[in-house]
Amino acid sequence: MNALTLLTNDHRRVDRLFTDHAKAAGNARRQKALFDDVRRELDVHAQIEEQVFYPALEGPLATPMKERVEEALAEHEEVKALLTVLVPLAPEDAGYALAFKKLADAVREHVKEEEAEMFPAAREILGVARLEELGQEMADLKPQLAAGIAEALTSAVKVARRPVPAPARRRPAKVVTRRAAPAAARGRTRVAPKKTRRRK
Repeated sequence: MNALTLLTNDHRRVDRLFTDHAKAAGNARRQKALFDDVRRELDVHAQIEEQVFYPALEGPLATPMKERVEEALAEHEEVKALLTVLVPLAPEDAGYALAFKKLADAVREHVKEEEAEMFPAAREILGVARLEELGQEMADLKPQLAAGIAEALTSAVKVARRPVPAPARRRPAKVVTRRAAPAAARGRTRVAPKKTRRRK
């Protein structure tokens, strides 16, 4: 598959997730699941671009693209920062809606610039044959990256769900009390036995 086709398909898939997320307003569980899908898609997409596509545009034949690649990498960092903010939040939490909107806007702006400026230049500089090679390389890499991300997410969920041990309860100090004597005994006075005189 051509690299530009693969990346464009990724862009459209993420945009559909953004639309579905907006339609799920009021359904926190559904929105959280959609955010997790968005995060996985963006993580994999960013990595295949950074590991395969962008380096190809920084070669000797693509020197004019160097500045645009640097801008794209900076935009990736912005998206990653927004994802970090959103990960611990639930859709009903304060700040979630605004952060998610910023994420969607940032991604859509990045996609718009990439498809309008970078992709046409890449098509001209790299040529069809090289784009096919890059597309195959990215297609092979995607499942490996997705598996690694899924494993990391599963581990994170297990850690989050791990019960926190309750602090040890201290046993109350044992109070030793002396048993009181029976009431009858308390009022009784010990009387010495009388001595009897012997008759002579």
